[in-house]
Amino acid sequence: MPNTQDLHIHTLLVRPQYAKNIGQSIRATANSGFGSVHIINPECEISNEARKWAAGAQEAADQIQIYSNWEEFNVKHKGVFKIGLTRRTGKYRKLIPFETGLNTFYDSPTFNKELFLVYGPEDDGLNSEDIKHINMCCNLNLYGDFKSLNLSHAVMLTQHSAHRIYLENNKSKPKVDTPQDKANEEHIEFPDEALMEWLKNSGVQKSLTKLNTFDVLKSTILRSFPNQKELSTFEKAFRASVKSKN
Repeated sequence: MPNTQDLHIHTLLVRPQYAKNIGQSIRATANSGFGSVHIINPECEISNEARKWAAGAQEAADQIQIYSNWEEFNVKHKGVFKIGLTRRTGKYRKLIPFETGLNTFYDSPTFNKELFLVYGPEDDGLNSEDIKHINMCCNLNLYGDFKSLNLSHAVMLTQHSAHRIYLENNKSKPKVDTPQDKANEEHIEFPDEALMEWLKNSGVQKSLTKLNTFDVLKSTILRSFPNQKELSTFEKAFRASVKSKN
């Protein structure tokens, strides 16, 4: 399983209007992984109310970073990838499903494990100027007729989805042991010399294919995962056969 400490999915709130939503967004981000919360030009005071709604995530609340505008943010975070969450479409606002956007980012050869999920103000969302600073616009699949999410709920859902998809795409695949791996793991000593001598005395030459007869026979025997006692029996049979011919 990959270490999620390798991945930093940050929350970037643009002009948030309510301290309660800021606090709950801090909490949702802290729940999800190793990202932090960043705020551009907040329209409310980040007061004790925000800390209260952050609940136990007080340390994360103390570490939020605030910027006056996009320019200040971009100077500090050059080259990071930003996915904007929005439901509105337009000439410069081509929307794609959030999970599709995540997979595009994770599959990118320039993936640097620094991702910012960007959310606009509660009343009207990201505007056209915000979109200019964002790499990709995405929307969440919602199944009810009511498509509007509370800001902190949107943070919770997208943070959870971003980590889930990353882990699904990068989870360790079970290793399929080869016969040789099995032999090495159990410290089995294959009777290479006895098999080679038996083949030599049998007049068996290398096949016309790319595979050596010795390798094929050894692999075939090991495929049944014999133990050391069984391999010793093979060795005795090989040597007895060679001895009888001599």
